[in-house]
Amino acid sequence: MAGEIQVIKSDKNKQIVPTSGVDISAIAMFGKDRISEIFNKERIKFERRSKKPTPKIYLDTKESYTFIKRHYMRNELSRQFPFWSLEILDKQVIGIPKEEWMLVTVRLHLIDENGIKTFCDMMDGHRIQHVTEPAPTQTNPKAKRKLDGFVNLGSDCKAAVVDAFKKAVNFKTGIGDDIYKYIDEEMTTEYSNIFRKVATLAKEDDYPQALQAFEDDMIDMSNIKDSMAQTMSKLSEESCSKIEPDELDLINFICGIEGE
Repeated sequence: MAGEIQVIKSDKNKQIVPTSGVDISAIAMFGKDRISEIFNKERIKFERRSKKPTPKIYLDTKESYTFIKRHYMRNELSRQFPFWSLEILDKQVIGIPKEEWMLVTVRLHLIDENGIKTFCDMMDGHRIQHVTEPAPTQTNPKAKRKLDGFVNLGSDCKAAVVDAFKKAVNFKTGIGDDIYKYIDEEMTTEYSNIFRKVATLAKEDDYPQALQAFEDDMIDMSNIKDSMAQTMSKLSEESCSKIEPDELDLINFICGIEGE
């Protein structure tokens, strides 16, 4: 069931190292050609997720740090990997008194449409909040500062789990790469091929500028959206008819017409 959380008792004598992997036995049933086909399709899907910008409505800022809201990561993950689950592998409190951190390690399990299981371990922490009371003042000289109580240890643990979950989702799926700063400014092979085709068709329709810019390495991920839209607007109906439906889907995705 999507979103199921399993809690595993911490083994304090076992050191858990964050890892990422795949169930090899699930792949072994496929032939070489089928494995190659699956690999290429999954690579393309990852690249598309990585290039998809996160809508600003799902972003928040705290102390100059921009982060993605939890429900966006969860919903995007559920949409593309309905059968995911999360385990809490380990949790512990570290640090000096009054400066403790809740540290957790989670394991994100994914099952794709081919039935292949993969996982990703991720570790993150959250500073534990302590109860504080006002220090003595002129109006309240008997007040004492109290630092020996927790505000809500459960909330601190939850915050650490959520942060680790979001990082695992990003690392394994590419969702939120624009915020986590993992986007490569160079175009992927898929994007490059489709732009070359559109630019070549545009040249046949007396618009050689796009193909020339492409050949001069002036088209990258920072300007492909506008360049693609402008080049498509120069195509004749005959040229548009030479674009396959799946290629048109990718063009629409690049231009932001769909995929939000």
